[in-house]
Amino acid sequence: MLFSATRALQTSAMLAQLDQNRVELHRKLQATDDRRRISLLGELEEARTRLATIQAKVQSVGEKVVYAGVVRSPLVRGTGDKPSITIFRAGPL
Repeated sequence: MLFSATRALQTSAMLAQLDQNRVELHRKLQATDDRRRISLLGELEEARTRLATIQAKVQSVGEKVVYAGVVRSPLVRGTGDKPSITIFRAGPL
């Protein structure tokens, strides 16, 4: 009878220990998931910042291209006078 009672107590103690271990492992898993989520959110924010920077640069270059197309030289548009070319020489050839 004493042996059975001891065995039942040991079994109960082992079950309690296993339950405690399960809870602890669940907490560790949740902490790992939280750290990973925080890391991924940081990477996402960094990527969004880089994307916004690149979009701003592309828009700036696009505006410069549009401006350059509007303000082209009269020579390119063909509405100005004919160009005058002068050649300077340093001495006899």
